[in-house]
Amino acid sequence: MSTQVFVLELPIKDSDDVVRFLNRKFDFALSLYNATLHTALGRLERMRNSREWREAILLPKGKERSRKLAEIRFSFGLTEFSLGKIANGHRNGAKRFVRKTDPGAKRVKNECILGVEVAEAIGSRVWRSVERYLFGKGGRPRFKSRGRGLHSLENKSNHANIIWHPKEKAFAWNRRRIPVEISSSEYLREALSDPADPSKPRKFKYCRVCRRRIRGRRRYFLQLILEGHPPVRYIPGPKEKWVGIDPGPAKIACVSEDGVFLIPSSPASLNDHSIEKRRLAQLMHRSLKATNPDNFEASGAIKKGAVWNCSNRFKKLVNQRNEIFRIETAARKTDHRRIANIIIQMGGTIKCEKNSYQSFQENFGKSVRKHGTGDLIQCLRRKAESADNADFIELNAYRCRLSQFNHVDGSYIKKTLKQRWTRISNTVVQRDAYSAFLAMCVIENRHDPRLLREKWPSVETLLRRAGLARDYNPAKDFDLSRSAIEPVFAAAFRQSGMHARIICAFGDSRSENVLGHPRRTNRKQIK
Repeated sequence: MSTQVFVLELPIKDSDDVVRFLNRKFDFALSLYNATLHTALGRLERMRNSREWREAILLPKGKERSRKLAEIRFSFGLTEFSLGKIANGHRNGAKRFVRKTDPGAKRVKNECILGVEVAEAIGSRVWRSVERYLFGKGGRPRFKSRGRGLHSLENKSNHANIIWHPKEKAFAWNRRRIPVEISSSEYLREALSDPADPSKPRKFKYCRVCRRRIRGRRRYFLQLILEGHPPVRYIPGPKEKWVGIDPGPAKIACVSEDGVFLIPSSPASLNDHSIEKRRLAQLMHRSLKATNPDNFEASGAIKKGAVWNCSNRFKKLVNQRNEIFRIETAARKTDHRRIANIIIQMGGTIKCEKNSYQSFQENFGKSVRKHGTGDLIQCLRRKAESADNADFIELNAYRCRLSQFNHVDGSYIKKTLKQRWTRISNTVVQRDAYSAFLAMCVIENRHDPRLLREKWPSVETLLRRAGLARDYNPAKDFDLSRSAIEPVFAAAFRQSGMHARIICAFGDSRSENVLGHPRRTNRKQIK
């Protein structure tokens, strides 16, 4: 069994000399990656053109065919270990040594600016991309451009190359000490100290140096892969409490015995900077057209095979657009983590219908791009797996049919996509919230009629308090399938601003906290 680890990221104090020192390493790593990938793709092409491979690929599928193909692949050196050796060979052949002016360079003669383990890690990265292409799980790997470059370099252990020194609050690379910024927060103090003996540093596996562009400037960060579990900031609910969720392209519904909510998957994406992005796109197009007039037809269409000359103004506009995308991505990731933490607090057993989020991208591209529902579910699954007393259960969509089932009469009625409200007996319920309730009561991919009848009265009360259910009115709700407009009472609830609350209703608002620990006001609402 592998050791449980978590990642802690710390900003590097990147002065000008540190930036130049790290830039040289990332530039050389880029050349090393492209050279290793070129060698791997050449071996792959020769292997597929060989007679042994063409004869083995025609055999019937089975263990004998897989064994022969694996032997041929090993003979051509297409393994993670072989590509690691190739990367190390390119590293030795390049003869890129540490400058004599760098601190610590005089101690070792002809020391390469990248160590053996860093080169082997680059070979492992190349192997993962080639492996996906070899087994049909991804496209042909592409070479990295110098403008984009590599985003991270990592070690395989803490004994060579990139070494972390906890007492000095710095890491060493080629014997040069590079300090990092460590705040005095309780979380960092607990994450860096040994759980058994807080006076000692925590054990860790290896280090990773990451590079990002923030506000037009490249910033460097150090990621420590530490052993154990991260410090607990949110206490998961007990496993006896079940939570049902129903994720959509733009919203997520959550129902438990203690609370319900229906909110956007990323509330921060409601301010998507669409006007500013459209203005930047127009300015970029005008800049390209003014700088490259020969690349456009008389009708304004772009000529095939055009070579672009980008001005400095165009590059500034690109940096402004990328900064907007970076801010949106960071805000969306923060929202996902907050929502996932609150769902785990509501109950330790989380049930969700298994969906194809790739299909979401194909059918609801703009909404998925803004809200990232698949990333939210992945974050929730990862947090549930890392917690000791939490489970994430995926339900079979074809057997449960949550959007069609009616627990009162046991019927299955298929609804159109625009129908967002459904009638359950004499109650009109929001469709996603009702599907989340049904998911909460599913046992082994089957609806439990007794459990549904037992839980429905209390959940219906919560849904009514949250504005997600009301009494059926024949005069207004004669045919819910013909209208995609939400009821008047729900629109008034949304306009009042209450839709931004994470927890819309609790079982007992007078209690200190139904989740079992003191309630934090800054976690109840996403700004």
